[in-house]
Amino acid sequence: MQSLGERIALLRKKQNLSQRQLMEILKFENLSKYEKDQRQPSYEILISIAEFFNVTTDWLLTGKIKEVKGREDNKLHNTLGELTNEEVKLIGLFRQLEDDRERAKVEGMLEMKVYETKESKKGMSSTYPNGEEAATKEKRHA
Repeated sequence: MQSLGERIALLRKKQNLSQRQLMEILKFENLSKYEKDQRQPSYEILISIAEFFNVTTDWLLTGKIKEVKGREDNKLHNTLGELTNEEVKLIGLFRQLEDDRERAKVEGMLEMKVYETKESKKGMSSTYPNGEEAATKEKRHA
């Protein structure tokens, strides 16, 4: 059976994060001692780790998963799905920005990039108003 420290290390490694990166993101120290079970994290740190990796504190402490039906967290998970390593990294970097103006700049840049991507796709798809029509035309030419 895995220990608390082993479970923390497993989660960190699955996200390809170094100990230093995780400590910077969550703003705490002594991660190596937690992972080696030389020291127990405070409940605040335990909660931060659980929230960051989207696991329960029960799982961190015991390794057992409790099925909780109808939780609000499930709505968020169902909407977002699993976060990729890149998404986790971006969230971590975003959290490191302390100035609201800097966060707003990053948000604005991302929104502009999404807008540009959508506009460029519109230009490419203007020949056929919908995907079904385009697929039908493709089949005829094949």
